[in-house]
Formats: sequence, structure tokens, C-alpha cells
Amino acid sequence: MKQDHELKLMIGHKRPEFDLWPEHKFATFNPIAQNDFKLIEDLELKELLPDNLIGEYYFLFLIRRQIENQTSLKAITLSQYRRFTTIQSIGQPSANQPYAKLISKNQAANANIGKLIVAKKDGWLVSSSYATSPNVSYQYSRSHILRDWFRFLADSFDAGLLNQTEITESAFMNILIPAPSNGVFPFRYLVEHLIKLEACARAFINGGYKPRDAYQRRVIGFCLERLHSYLLLASLSKLKINFKEAAGQQVVISENESVKPTI
Repeated sequence: MKQDHELKLMIGHKRPEFDLWPEHKFATFNPIAQNDFKLIEDLELKELLPDNLIGEYYFLFLIRRQIENQTSLKAITLSQYRRFTTIQSIGQPSANQPYAKLISKNQAANANIGKLIVAKKDGWLVSSSYATSPNVSYQYSRSHILRDWFRFLADSFDAGLLNQTEITESAFMNILIPAPSNGVFPFRYLVEHLIKLEACARAFINGGYKPRDAYQRRVIGFCLERLHSYLLLASLSKLKINFKEAAGQQVVISENESVKPTI
């Protein structure tokens, strides 16, 4: 695949504490490095779905607006400032996230890391998953308010964005891809997924959304993460791609044995 057919971006509310790997660009509103990808603000989106409510999806929705008409693009690589996906397992096991491996920021600075963030099966590299016994909805209820997840799905159904099969499978699947926006994705599918996710977020915030406090204020982002995981799994299944053939290893930059949540 030719270089100009690929775009490799890192997103986050702050710049990573190491030099980016070759060919990767940091997406930011205020570029300071020659290779930065300048984000263009959307005031309507910022008012309705700001990053403190939806996390990384705010940046992803902006990126989608900027790239969706670039028909020469064939693949998009996405990483976060402290989280990314590699084609092979590296680092040490996390004490609190069984699907993730940990490396230090000094280790992350190795330019060869970028060579491990490449597509596997048919242009896909998706993050590692874990089993959610008995299902995604029960897993959601252990850390969040279950009503919000079900209302998110119901509002998406009422808006004609998800059908009954999709909301049932989203709610009762027994596998989850955490931080599913990390990986390498065929351009068409990334754009389609982000359009669907934003529409569902809008249906929820204009429907049954209730503001929450502290960590729970990011309820929309938590719902988006689970729906995004489902969309990836459903797309791979439709394409008859075995998940293991496309899955890599989620890697988190941490100086400790556990991953600390972002508030």
C-alpha cells in the first residue's frame, strides 16, 4: 500500500510524553511539531458532545469530518496518547486490565514500536478483547448505571439507527473490545462506524440522556465504546474474518503495574 494511501494518527487530550514513531502524526488544535495533524473545531459538536462527555470520540468525530472526502485514503491507523495496538504481544501483564500489556514511556519511545502497528488480515488490526461473563450489559452494570446503556440503545433504535437484532446483539454479546478505536482500519469501515456512532450519541443526548457526576459524566463515551466494539465484531463477522486473524495486543503506557483511569 502506498504511503499516501495511509494516515497514521495519535489522539488524546494531551501530547504523548515521547517522540512519535515515524509516519505517525499527533492530532491537535494547536500544532507545534512539523508533522502534527491540525484538527478543525466544530462549534456545534463542541456544544452538544464535548470531549469531557465522550472522551476520545470527540476527536474521532472531528477527524472523520476532515478525512471522509479524501477518497485516496485506504487505511487509517489510530492510537491514543497512552494506548495503542500492536500485531504481537509486548510488555508486561497489567494487574487490573487482563486484556492489556504495559510498557514504560521510555520503552514506548522506541521507533520500532511503530513497525508493530500495522494491519493484519485484509487491512484490519483490532485491539485485544476479553470475555464479559455473562454479557456486555452485565459488565457495564458493574461500573456504571445500567439504565444509561439500555436507554442509549433504545434511543438509537427509536431513531432508526440500530435494528432490533443489532441492539440485542450489542447488549448480550459475551465479548468486548476495550478502547476499540485503537488499531488499523479500512477507510470505508472507519468512516461508516464513526458516522453511526455519532448519530447514536446525538439520539441519546437529545433523548433519554441524564447528566452524571465525576467519572460517570462520560456515560456517552462508555456507551460509544461498547457499541463501537460491537460494530467492529459485526463487520469482521460479515466479512468472514476470524477475530483472531485480525486481533492484536492492546498496549498501555504506564510506569506502574496497574492502569490508572483518566478522570
